[in-house]
Amino acid sequence: MTGPRSLLTRPGLATRLYIAIGAAVTLTLVASVVAWISFIELGEQQDTITSRYLPAITLSLQLSRQSALIAATAPTLLTDTNQEERTQTLADLDRLETELVGQLNALETVLASEVADRGDYNPLANIWGRSRRLFGSVSAIGESVGELQALEDQLTAEVNQAVAAHRRMSELIVPLVDDTTFYLVTGLRSLDDEAPVPLDERVDEEALAAFGALAELQAEANLAIGLLTEASITSDAALLQPLRERFDASADRFVTAMANLGALPHAAEIDAAFQELLGLGQADDNIIELRGSIIDNISAAEGLVENNRALAASLTREIDRIVEAQQNGTRTALAAANAAEEFSSELLLWLNGGAILGAVIIGWLYVKRSFTDPVVQLTAAAESFEHHRFDQNSLADTEQRYDELGHLARTFARMAKEVQARTDTLDRLVAERTQQLNEKNEALERSLTQIAEELTIAQRMQLSILPHHPPSVQGLELSAHMHAAREVGGDFYDFIELDKNHIGIVVADVSDKGVPAALLMAVCYTMIRSVALRERSPSKVMKEVNQALSHENDTMMFVTAFYGIMDVETGTFTFANAGHDAPLLHRSGHATTPLPRLKGTALGVIGEAEYRESSLELCQGDAIVFYTDGVTEAFNHSNDAFTVPRLRKLLDDSGLLTANQLCGLVVDSVKSHADGAPQSDDMTCVVLRVAPDTVARDEGASDVSVDTKDRLLVVKVEPDLSDIPRLAEKVENFAEGASVPPRLVQQINIVLDELVSNAIRHGGADGKYHRIEVRLRLHDDKMVVTIEDDTGPFDPRTIPPPDLDQSLEDRPIGGVGLHLVRTMMDGFDYERDGEINRVTLTKNISP
Repeated sequence: MTGPRSLLTRPGLATRLYIAIGAAVTLTLVASVVAWISFIELGEQQDTITSRYLPAITLSLQLSRQSALIAATAPTLLTDTNQEERTQTLADLDRLETELVGQLNALETVLASEVADRGDYNPLANIWGRSRRLFGSVSAIGESVGELQALEDQLTAEVNQAVAAHRRMSELIVPLVDDTTFYLVTGLRSLDDEAPVPLDERVDEEALAAFGALAELQAEANLAIGLLTEASITSDAALLQPLRERFDASADRFVTAMANLGALPHAAEIDAAFQELLGLGQADDNIIELRGSIIDNISAAEGLVENNRALAASLTREIDRIVEAQQNGTRTALAAANAAEEFSSELLLWLNGGAILGAVIIGWLYVKRSFTDPVVQLTAAAESFEHHRFDQNSLADTEQRYDELGHLARTFARMAKEVQARTDTLDRLVAERTQQLNEKNEALERSLTQIAEELTIAQRMQLSILPHHPPSVQGLELSAHMHAAREVGGDFYDFIELDKNHIGIVVADVSDKGVPAALLMAVCYTMIRSVALRERSPSKVMKEVNQALSHENDTMMFVTAFYGIMDVETGTFTFANAGHDAPLLHRSGHATTPLPRLKGTALGVIGEAEYRESSLELCQGDAIVFYTDGVTEAFNHSNDAFTVPRLRKLLDDSGLLTANQLCGLVVDSVKSHADGAPQSDDMTCVVLRVAPDTVARDEGASDVSVDTKDRLLVVKVEPDLSDIPRLAEKVENFAEGASVPPRLVQQINIVLDELVSNAIRHGGADGKYHRIEVRLRLHDDKMVVTIEDDTGPFDPRTIPPPDLDQSLEDRPIGGVGLHLVRTMMDGFDYERDGEINRVTLTKNISP
């Protein structure tokens, strides 16, 4: 037989390992048996401590704590403010006494053998006697407190009676004093008197004496009740006699004043109330005497409390004697236990040292050579294989062994060869798959880029459907803002010019977001506009559009919509609602309220749904704010929604603002509330406002100035987005007369639209009127545009350019318009001149 010998020719690896471990364990077991014998004495001493001394000490300490609790709880009977609290305190004392008796019985059981050893001497006799005296002291305190409570209740009743008597006197005396004072000062008995009594007839010595006596009645009544009140709360018994003397003197003065008044209205009632007050201060068990009895009872109760504390302290001293005796016994037992432990520790030290030395010798001479070294070689081989540095010869010695480790080394060497071959094949396949994945990723990136470009085009197309600027309607102010949560959205609005006196307003929200919502939005937008141009009833428009959308609505999407028609001539606003949030009516001096909520199903849900319409009259300055749920359900980072109540309060506090300022205020407030949190839904806000002055704006020379010689155009723009189309028209007319290429004129108007819109929105936040001026000057080779406004400081150059490579969903809102301005213009500058913002733009016009 060639090769390694069979594993059965000698003991295996496990057998030899068990033999080595058994030898070491035998040495340790012998040491443990010898040490166990020495621990028996230690255990007996510890049992004596735990079964006798420690329970006695523990119970004694519990007795001491219990007596201290009784001594500490008893004084609270004096501080309890009502009978319920005193009853609870007495119950607590009864429980503490019961627990103390139980602990005494338990201690007596533990010390039974010790008492028997001492003959007639019983260490608990004094403790029992002092405990009974302590219980009697607590009962005496409870009885004293009960008597004190009865006195306090009687005192409270008499004080309340005195206050009631004084109130009746005051109700009778005060009107007499007021009437007499009024007569002496004015000479009138009442306001119905035709003329005052002359001064010399109404003011004489008798009248003044009567007035003084009446005033003294009032003063003495107040003094008497004050003295009784002070006596009822004083804690110094020495003050009671002076208070009694002052009360008696006040009573005498009151009687004298009554005698000096002569005939007095209600004299009998006043005297009866005073006699009741006099009895409460002078009769038996009067307020002053009751207060003296209470002070005496408190002093007696405090003496009982002090006696209670002394008894508790005496009981604690007796308990301390028992604790000291048990501690002495514990120290004796501990000394014996420590001696046994010291002997056991030395014996264990020698025996364990010998066992450890024997185990080290066995491990060093046998385990290391037979077990540790081969395992270390196998571990090093595995680590080198992991790092692709494995050498087949590194396990040559271990492969020659005839035990399990040798078999493992030979198996590992064969496995390493096979794994290396498979790794080479796997590396080749991974390289091929990586190349294929890279090609797929490049194709996917091209597709995503194309989708992003198409979504951007779709967004522009969607925005192009909506009105770029509200129409200019004499007597109305219109403003709108819409921002989609994604590249395209489902919100839309529209201004439908029906004729010169009627304009329709639509605000709607598709039930979904993204491309499906955008498609349904375009369809619904077109349907409503088409039907509204031939049908003047809002409810009929909603009904016809709903029937068209409900037909074969397989996607189950729906649209909430609000449509109203404003009659500019009469100020009547007629509307219908298809499941949309009710717009808010904002009137100066009135709370903002929602329009009447008409029950109407969302468009596209039920084909046969019916819609009702309603109307209201608007006055100059009234405004209606239309919105979608993207406004009221805008969440911040704390998941707190903007909500309808917050929107209504915002409008209530807004004051007199134009439609554009109101719209900007709502949008800015929602963005400020969100504080950068992701937009969860499309946000749309539309404002209709009846202008305070319905006279058409004068667009004469005061607003527009043209200097053909200097080739200069000056346009003053109203702070309203509806005025931007007029600005664009003036720029086009001026540029056409100066032969400026249409392409450049279009770029200039796009830039003016962005910057002037920003100035209007930025300035409208403070609720003040701001004027904006645009100057356009032509030179031979360039066009210079200057925009000035008196709003707050705002440097557009500080707005960083947007990251156009970032997706629209992740890209922060804002910055795109200003980036467009920088791209289209050849020069872009800003300065703050006092209270004026000045933006200067330069555009080269040379070919």
